[in-house]
Amino acid sequence: MKQILCFLLGAWLLTGCSNYIYVVRHAEKGVSPAADPSLTAAGEQRAVDLANLLKEKNIGFIYSTNTTRTIKTATPLSDSIHKAITLYAPDTTALLVAKLKSLHANVLLVGHSNTVLPLLDSFKLAHHLQRIPDDGFNNLFIVKATHFLWTRVSLTETTYGAP
Repeated sequence: MKQILCFLLGAWLLTGCSNYIYVVRHAEKGVSPAADPSLTAAGEQRAVDLANLLKEKNIGFIYSTNTTRTIKTATPLSDSIHKAITLYAPDTTALLVAKLKSLHANVLLVGHSNTVLPLLDSFKLAHHLQRIPDDGFNNLFIVKATHFLWTRVSLTETTYGAP
């Protein structure tokens, strides 16, 4: 028994513990109202696709900006796993990144085409995209934060839902 405990402790010390931060741009948006459009039918389906993808990922927190399109992108997952959506201001990126690193929980963060990449930059992560195009709604960025004596982050870039 002692050997098993030592093995498990050694394995944990070598690997640390990890959490994942899933970062997406809101799903396809409509055109009205111009100041705060909702999602299109395709966007609503993409939000459901995102929920289906993440519902078994032990999401502990959901973050969204305070716009209809981002909140509606996060809502199907929120409803599915019974987690409230926490609103954040996109101009507080440095504070948000520090908070995300300290959570030690899996997180969904929904942002905008002009906030997602700067957020990844604040993690000091290299990514392939230089910008998210106006019609780019299917990008999924997975930040893996491994906590040991320090927090190390890595990035996986993928897509979800219909192209």
